Amino acid sequence: MLWVPVLTLAAALCVTALPTRRSVTALSSSQISAWTSPAYFASAAYCPDYTISAWSCGSACNGNAKPTSVVTGGDGGSTPRFYIATLSDNSLVVAISGTNTSNDASIAVDLEFPLTSVSTSDFPGASGVEVHTGFLDAFERLKGTVTSAVQSGVSGGATNVLVTGHSLGGALVHLTATYLQKLLGTGVTVTAKAFASPRVGNQAWADYVDATLGSNAQHMINFNDDVPHVPPRDWGFQQSSGEVWILQGGTTYESCSGQENAQCSDSLESGLDEAALVASFVTDMDSSEHRGPYAGVNITSVTCTA
Repeated sequence: MLWVPVLTLAAALCVTALPTRRSVTALSSSQISAWTSPAYFASAAYCPDYTISAWSCGSACNGNAKPTSVVTGGDGGSTPRFYIATLSDNSLVVAISGTNTSNDASIAVDLEFPLTSVSTSDFPGASGVEVHTGFLDAFERLKGTVTSAVQSGVSGGATNVLVTGHSLGGALVHLTATYLQKLLGTGVTVTAKAFASPRVGNQAWADYVDATLGSNAQHMINFNDDVPHVPPRDWGFQQSSGEVWILQGGTTYESCSGQENAQCSDSLESGLDEAALVASFVTDMDSSEHRGPYAGVNITSVTCTA
């Protein structure tokens, strides 16, 4: 009789067809606190160069000890403000600001949505990898200063580099950290901590980031902030792994395994209107949800004071 094996096969097919529930783990208070210092560094990137050079930019600078040296760059327009700081323990921080919503050139960076291939000289072994054109162009404009300052720090003995940033800066965190890890090799550990990053590239890019940085790359999303869901996945974009999702209320933080974990911020994406989401991309960058708080820190230029 054939009905037993047929039923057995059908049952097996049903089992394999069920969606896999990827793990979600609540962060401890100490794990949440580990994000506070990077959040202050990311917030400081919004402040004017002269305040960063003096490390006197208000609460954003007060959140971390004064670096032993700082290199600044960017114009707040087509190239976001950024800085490279050497800390007292000889580690390095690269911090990159988000969009300057009062500057048309800065806004234009976000709106260059088409995917474009990356250079294999910057990203060795990148096959089929494509990223957001505006983000890639902005990365190319800051790459020279960042490379020079980081290589100088590594020559001085630095073996740890933190790359952090918010919004547009978060997107550039993924590009910059991945580039630096490939450039510097295994003797230097590059850690990426991005806040509210939009999607950066295609599936091949997300896989490339995961393969290069592994668990050293994380990106934090505040409950129903829309920005991390742009550009849409239907346009060929994919977030890399390492999502940390802040639940409604702001007291519970979840570590979400894999890429685009449906149990985390993507669980809210099905109710979003794709056209409206893209249309409101820039205005959403000024929303309170987008600014935080992240581990107790609101990331915004409002905190910048001389």
